[in-house]
Amino acid sequence: WQPGEKIIDDDNLNILPAMAINSQNHTLAVWSLVSGSGSILKYSIKRGAGWQAARILASQMSTNLAPVIVFDHNDTGWVFWSANNGDDDDIYVSKFIDDSWTPAEMVHIDNGVPDILAEAGRDGAGNIWVTWQQLKNNGYIELSQTFETETMRKFASTESLDTDNIRQMKKRAARANSISPPAFFRARSRATIYFPGNTIRPSMPVKGNLD
Repeated sequence: WQPGEKIIDDDNLNILPAMAINSQNHTLAVWSLVSGSGSILKYSIKRGAGWQAARILASQMSTNLAPVIVFDHNDTGWVFWSANNGDDDDIYVSKFIDDSWTPAEMVHIDNGVPDILAEAGRDGAGNIWVTWQQLKNNGYIELSQTFETETMRKFASTESLDTDNIRQMKKRAARANSISPPAFFRARSRATIYFPGNTIRPSMPVKGNLD
C-alpha cells in the first residue's frame, strides 16, 4: 500500500467517502460532511501531485449521504447518493462536466418511502446503471435504473422479487403447471425461480412476455 494521503483536514465530521479514477488518471473523491442535524456532499479532485481544495456539491436537500461514483466512456463523473428533502430519503444523480455539477435529479419517481444505499457501474454498452434499496411492506427490495450516457435518458427500471412475490408464486406453482412471470420481465426473457425448501418442486423455468 502507498502512504495514506489526507484529502481534507478540518474540524467537521467527514464520512462515507467514495472515489473513482478516470482514463486520464484523474481521481475524484466525494464524501458527506455532517453538520448539526444535516449533511452536505463535498468533493475534491486530484490531477497530478496533490488534491484540490474541497468544494461543495450543491444540493437543496437537508441530508446527503453515501455517495457512489462511476465514470462513463467520456470520462464524465456520475455521482449517485441518498438525500432527504424533509420527507423521506430518495436517490439522486449529478454529473461532473467541465468542472461543474449538473443540477441534482431524482433517479426514481417520488414515492413517499425511503430509498437508500445506491451502487453504480457501467455496462458493456457504455450505459450507466444504478441499484438501490427501497422500503416496501416490512422489508427492503432492490431496484435498478439504467441511463443512456449522452442524454441521461432512462431505460425501463426493474424491481427484484420480495418475500410476498415469492410466497404468491409458490402458491400458484402448487396448483398449476405454469406461473405468470413477474411484471418486470423484459420481452424474450427466461429465468429459473427457485423455491428453497420445496422438495416437490424446487425450481421452475419461466418465460418473459413475448408480445
